[in-house]
Amino acid sequence: VTRTVPAAFQETGTFVADETSDIAPMVPGRVIATPVNVGDFVKHGQIVCELDHRDAQLRLDQARAALDQATAGVRQSQSRIGFSGQGTFDPALMPETVAARASLESAQALARQAAADAKRYENLVASGDVSRSAFERARTQQETAEAQANAARQQYEATLNAARQSWGAVENSQASLEGMRAQLAQAEKGLADTTIHAPFDGFITARPVADGEFVAFANKIATIVRMGTMKLQLQTPEQLAARGKLGMTVLARVAAYPDRDFTGKITAVNPSVDPNSRVFILEAQFPNPTGELRPGMFATARVLLPGGETAVFVPRNAVVRDKTTDS
Repeated sequence: VTRTVPAAFQETGTFVADETSDIAPMVPGRVIATPVNVGDFVKHGQIVCELDHRDAQLRLDQARAALDQATAGVRQSQSRIGFSGQGTFDPALMPETVAARASLESAQALARQAAADAKRYENLVASGDVSRSAFERARTQQETAEAQANAARQQYEATLNAARQSWGAVENSQASLEGMRAQLAQAEKGLADTTIHAPFDGFITARPVADGEFVAFANKIATIVRMGTMKLQLQTPEQLAARGKLGMTVLARVAAYPDRDFTGKITAVNPSVDPNSRVFILEAQFPNPTGELRPGMFATARVLLPGGETAVFVPRNAVVRDKTTDS
């Protein structure tokens, strides 16, 4: 009889983990603890390896001391100018500057008064109401008052400039403080980097280091794989390039479970064909909640195509096997 069966094409491939990470240290150092072994399941953030942190701790202590010193320097420079650190600093409001400005305004007022007196005496001399000597004394007082006002102006400007320079010293000390904070953050990171954590949930598949071993930046501490979802990479001939589509169902079997079909979906189609082998990669994802599928397993898979095809079926007893030819 003829029946309609699902259309499919069959390919082989290898299962790989959803994510694989070779964990390496951020800083060099001597290994003092390796609390995980091959086969262990680790959670995200769990400690995988610890390096000797004594040097990093000393650098952190040094950075904290430098920060405290810089903080004291800022407070000291602020206290010199009477700035509490709150609000916006105005050099014109410093006590020395305010006193110098008051002296300037007083001297300017006296100079204006002396100028008015000298003018009045000048008019009285012209009318003959006062003597010439009285007018000369008034002019001398005017010149003296103007000289004092000019000196007060120079004193005020000098005091204002000194206040600005003092504020510049505060800004410099604040910049030094920010630099110390950056060094402290770097030292804290250096200490934290001596403890290596798992980047995600997964199984440890390799741990090539042991206690007492010195590791550098490029040395692998451990390998972790995420297996909750597995990926099957199917080596597909280029003739089937037009048939493999995203979302197609894939049924796979592995030697460890020969009578069981694992169901997955095509999630990636490599657009490039290998010029040497004339194949391209179809990648399918398979849920693996209980971990039956493992990285490196060889699989035979059938990619189910839309629609179906007609097949011929005969009774089992109509099939005869020739043992001499094994056919």
